[in-house]
Amino acid sequence: MGKDPLIGKTIDDAYTILQRIGVGGMARVYTALQHSMDRKVALKIVDPAVSAESVARSRFTREATTAGKLRHSNTITLYDVGCASDGTVYIAMELLHGRTLGDEIEVFGALPVSRVVKIGVQVCLSLAEAHAAGMVHRDLKPDNVFLTTEHGREDYVRVLDFGIVKVLDDPKLVHLTATGSTPGTPYYMSPEAGSGEAVSAQSDFYSLGVLLFEALSGERPFDAGSAVQVVIKHLTMPPPKLTSLVRSRNVPVKLEAVIERLMAKAPKDRYETADDVIDALLGAVKVGYRPKRRRARSTKSDAALSSTAEGVPVFTVGDDESTLNQPMPSFITQTFETIPDFEE
Repeated sequence: MGKDPLIGKTIDDAYTILQRIGVGGMARVYTALQHSMDRKVALKIVDPAVSAESVARSRFTREATTAGKLRHSNTITLYDVGCASDGTVYIAMELLHGRTLGDEIEVFGALPVSRVVKIGVQVCLSLAEAHAAGMVHRDLKPDNVFLTTEHGREDYVRVLDFGIVKVLDDPKLVHLTATGSTPGTPYYMSPEAGSGEAVSAQSDFYSLGVLLFEALSGERPFDAGSAVQVVIKHLTMPPPKLTSLVRSRNVPVKLEAVIERLMAKAPKDRYETADDVIDALLGAVKVGYRPKRRRARSTKSDAALSSTAEGVPVFTVGDDESTLNQPMPSFITQTFETIPDFEE
């Protein structure tokens, strides 16, 4: 592989690209120097095919600007979004140091119950603010849950990739991914997303259930040889019992019940709000802490929060090498307040 042509290039007279740190289906992520602040940032450069489309470009910048208003400390901070004179569309974000939950599962397999619950609660704190603002993540997965060490605490969660949730929801833009396809990650896709129906906060909860299942067992609940087969399993098959898997037999029955409800096939059978999920997680396991600060109440509108996701993995090199992370066929569509202190 030759040198990335963007290395050393200055974008919009504001950011000099230093190193590539991630790649996905619709964007690349680099370490860059922000001249005005003399600091290193993570700079997401959008694929030229998206940048060249005026509808996609305006929608991308609008949604990224909306995501930039999220302030919860468990959500990555967006500094800037713009379009350079040469047409390059970019997002500047805080540069995180740590590893993803996906990395942890790959190295260690099943994680301790208390650790998984603490991570899950922090993901929900991030989701609560986003859902209250009318945003659905639509690509919640271990690679979009970043674990850092902050304020002396390990496993401090930062949820990645808010802000690209509505870029390709216009039929005129479907060709930007592939003919008759939309992006998504089949392993974590809710049944309604897989069948092309409208998504809502409950769709994020389904993906959270899959994420927690994998973190507790070291295995995904559904696997197959192709993306289509994985999605069909999400649509038609109940997940295996966590307690039946060798590496998750220590999972409390109450916690298994929470995950089963998160992964209910019908959205109406899942939890109503992220706060409800937090209460359920903390009620199922004694982890020795609880959030001290009042959580923002998420709201559910009469109309489903619907969009089509761009599903770009951040800080994960090579995620698009597997066919299971490739854009989906058209009939199987998909789509940050205060530091959350915990009382020990």
